[in-house]
Amino acid sequence: MDPTDSEKEANGHNRRAGHYNSSSFRSLLATPTTTGAASRPRPLIAYVRNNWDARRSNGSNNAATPPFPTSPGHSYHSSEPRWLRTARAVVSAPRFRRFVVIYVIFALTILIGWQGIYKPVAEERNALIKALDRGTKARVGGWFGTNNLPRLEGLVQLRMLDSSLLPEYDDAEDKPRDKDSKSSRRGRRLVFVGDVHGCKDELEALLDTISFDRNAGDHLVLTGDMIAKGPDSRGVVDLARSLHASCVRGNHEDRVLLFRRQQQQHAKIHGADSPYELPEKAVTPQDKAAQQLARELSDEQASWLEGCPAILRVGSIKGMGEVVVAHAGLVPGVALEHQDPVSVMTMRSIDVETHVPSAKEDGLAWTKLFNKYMTVRKADLEELRANDETAQDNDDNDDDSVGLMTVIYGHDARKGLNLQRYTKGLDSGCVYGRKLTALIISDGGKHDHVQVSCKRYQKA
Repeated sequence: MDPTDSEKEANGHNRRAGHYNSSSFRSLLATPTTTGAASRPRPLIAYVRNNWDARRSNGSNNAATPPFPTSPGHSYHSSEPRWLRTARAVVSAPRFRRFVVIYVIFALTILIGWQGIYKPVAEERNALIKALDRGTKARVGGWFGTNNLPRLEGLVQLRMLDSSLLPEYDDAEDKPRDKDSKSSRRGRRLVFVGDVHGCKDELEALLDTISFDRNAGDHLVLTGDMIAKGPDSRGVVDLARSLHASCVRGNHEDRVLLFRRQQQQHAKIHGADSPYELPEKAVTPQDKAAQQLARELSDEQASWLEGCPAILRVGSIKGMGEVVVAHAGLVPGVALEHQDPVSVMTMRSIDVETHVPSAKEDGLAWTKLFNKYMTVRKADLEELRANDETAQDNDDNDDDSVGLMTVIYGHDARKGLNLQRYTKGLDSGCVYGRKLTALIISDGGKHDHVQVSCKRYQKA
């Protein structure tokens, strides 16, 4: 259909209006670029507003770095190299910043884990390997304990526990029982108690908790430091004597007995009425307390304490090998007869190369070296048994602890209860208000520990 005259007129009017509007808009875009220069239209991009362009939003006009070109010869592209513009665009991207934060956190986690966990473990492992290396022994001229040590006056180095006090090697539950015998019903038990330090009430509470009964086959073994610091050292000694307990000498017993011998020697020379006193400058509060306790002990109590050896050899117990009690610890690989008694009562750490023990905590803990030594020894014994066909044919014993040793000790209250494969630390800081611990070994080598709470008598 052909358009009518009215329609043609309307279309022509619209075209003229559109042309007028377009021309008017272009005229609005025409602004002078420089003073006195001919006017030229500005591109549409010059009128785009972006939030990041603070200068344009605030109406500022920095001639040095204009946000848009203002002269005919000015380039719309920055003068910076392309690689720099690309790097700046990547860095300014929010996603990139998030990834950077994540990677930094991940790297810090790895670094902290290495420094705090993996590096100390690796260093300790290397130290243990070095400590047991025969080449190290040859280089330092032999390890500690190679030569015989001098004996100390009034000190028993080693004593054996009566074998009749040991629990049955095999589990007593597998054996027929006498219905009228209480001891056969429960079996014998060895009860090892950590540092008591004069806390008699707590010791009695612990023995009541485990239903200790000497007549039923129980035997008490004290790991040293039975006296000093606490409220009733003499009461602890009397209780131990009444129970026919076994013991080892700790550093506090040794100090008190040393003061007692000095007092007796002083009395022989100067008379009983002349009290023995240390020089005031050389006396610590612990020395004063030990001197006072040395005066208070009766001859019977002191004699019982002097009978406590530095090392008590308990005997063979299934799953534990040869069980030994020492107050502070032992040097691995050294015969019990050659152990230094002073170190046995005081040691905490050990030198990696020479195996010289120390009362300080700096260095490698003796327990770690001892457990590593026994682990290596166990592997060697298993290899020997595997290569010995005669031993395999005649070996009916399923106990893989034969030829090994377990040490039960006290002394180290800072670490507290510390039960490892071949070392059992029982000093749980009773006198400091923490716990008093008993390790109970019954027939078949079964063992468990029991603790009671203690009052606080001294600050740690």
